[in-house]
Amino acid sequence: MDLALQHNNSVEKQPLKLDRSSWLWALGFLFSMSLMGLNFPFGYIFVFLILVNRYINNRYDFIIQITLLCGRYSLIGEEDFPVKFEDVALLISILGLFIYRKPPMLKKITIAMMLYFVALVLIASTSDESMAVQFRRMRNYMMMIYLFIPLLVFSGQKFEIHELFKKLFAYTLIICAFYALDGFILNGYVLIPNSFSGEGHEPSTFYSIHWRELPRKYPPGLYLMALCLIPLARHYKLNWKHWLLVIAALAAARTLSIILGLLLAYGIFQGHIKQMAKYAVIATISLIVLYHVDAATGSFLRIQSTFDQFTSLEAAQDDEDMSEFGSGRFAQIFPKYEVLYDLEREWLGFGFLHPELTQDPKFLIYNELYVDKTNSWEVVTGIEIAPLQTIADIGYIGLVIQLLFYGWLYYIVRRLRYSTWFLSVLVVNFLFGLGGFAGFNQNDGLLLCALTLGAVLLANKNNPIYLGTENKPKI
Repeated sequence: MDLALQHNNSVEKQPLKLDRSSWLWALGFLFSMSLMGLNFPFGYIFVFLILVNRYINNRYDFIIQITLLCGRYSLIGEEDFPVKFEDVALLISILGLFIYRKPPMLKKITIAMMLYFVALVLIASTSDESMAVQFRRMRNYMMMIYLFIPLLVFSGQKFEIHELFKKLFAYTLIICAFYALDGFILNGYVLIPNSFSGEGHEPSTFYSIHWRELPRKYPPGLYLMALCLIPLARHYKLNWKHWLLVIAALAAARTLSIILGLLLAYGIFQGHIKQMAKYAVIATISLIVLYHVDAATGSFLRIQSTFDQFTSLEAAQDDEDMSEFGSGRFAQIFPKYEVLYDLEREWLGFGFLHPELTQDPKFLIYNELYVDKTNSWEVVTGIEIAPLQTIADIGYIGLVIQLLFYGWLYYIVRRLRYSTWFLSVLVVNFLFGLGGFAGFNQNDGLLLCALTLGAVLLANKNNPIYLGTENKPKI
C-alpha cells in the first residue's frame, strides 16, 4: 500500500454535504440535457447559457458538464447536433498537447500517448481498408488525450479535488433520480431520452415521447458512478435517501455487468482485507436472495436469466447453442473470428472497419447465428465485448499494446496523491468493457478515464514528484 493510500485511509469519512446552489446547477444542466435529448429547442439554449455561466463562475461544474456533453451518456443522441462534441474536444485536446506547459511527468504521459497513437496508425496501415474510413473509429481509441481539457480549463486556476468529488456526487445522484423516475414513475424515455436498447423504436422527442411499462433503461448514464467509488470508499458517506436513489437507478437499468463491475471494484479498492471479505459475503448472499426473488417475478431484474446462461453454456452442443450466451453476444463473435483467422489477421486485426462505410466483400458476412435475420448481413466488426473488439480491430499485438499503455499511465502517476482514484476508474472501465459497455475503445469510457487523470495531475500541480523537482537520494 502506497503512502498516498495510507494517508487517504487515515481520514475519517464525512457525510456528503452540498449547498443548494450546487444541487440546483447540476439539476438545471441535466434537465436541460434531457430537453436537448428530446429535441426541445430551449434545451439547447439552456445548455449553452449554463456552460458559459459555469465556466465563468465554477469550473468544477463546467468540466463535468462538458464531459457529459461529449459522452452523451444516454441523455442526448449522436444525431442531436450537426457536429460531435467529442470531435471538437479531440481537436482542442490536440491543440492543448502543443500549447500546454508540460512538467516532466506530463511529458512522460504525452510521449506514452504519442507512441500508442503511432502504434495504432502503424497497425491500421497494414489493413486493406482506407485510412480515411478507419480514422472514423480509430479516433475513439485516442480519446485519452481528453485529459488536456481539464488541464486547460484550470490553467492558472486554483484546483481542489474534493470540490470536484462533491460535484460528481451531485450529478451522479441526480442522474440516478432520473433513471428511477423514468423507470418506475413516468414509465418511459423522458428524463433519459436515449436510454432505450432493443426497444424497436427511435429516441423520444418532445412531440413523440415513447412510453413502456417498467422499461429497462440502457445504463451509460450510470457510468458516472465509477468516478464516485474512491470518494465513497475513502472520504464521504451517503445517507439512506442517496442509497435509495442508487439502488432504484440500478434496478431501472437492470444490467448485471454494470452492477457487478461497480461492486467488484468497490470491494477491491476498500483497502482493508476484512472490509473486502465482509462486502464479498454480503454481495454473495444478496445475489443468492435476489436470484430467487427474480425467479419468482419472471426475471424482471434479469439476474436469473444472466446466471442461467452459464448453465446453458455448459450444456451447449454447437456454435449455435453457444451463441446464445451473453444475451446473444457470442453470436457476434464466432463468425467474425472465423474470418479473422481465415484471413490470417489475428495478430494485427482487420483494421478499424466501419459498419456502414466498409465495402470490401471480404469483410462482409452473413451471420446465421443471429435470431433476427434482418440484421444478418454485416461487416466483421461490432463486437460488444471490448477486448474482443480490440482484437478484431488491431489483433492480439494491438490488445497487448493497449493494456501496456494504460498500465504504463498508472505506473507513471502511481506516486501522486489520489492516483488510486485513476486506477479505480481504469479497472471499472475495463470491467464494464467485458460486459459490452464502455471499455478502452469507446468515447464514453475513455472520457471518464481522461477526466480522472487530468484531475489527479491538477491536484498535484505543486507536488515535487509531478514537477520533477523532488530530492533524489545521494549515492
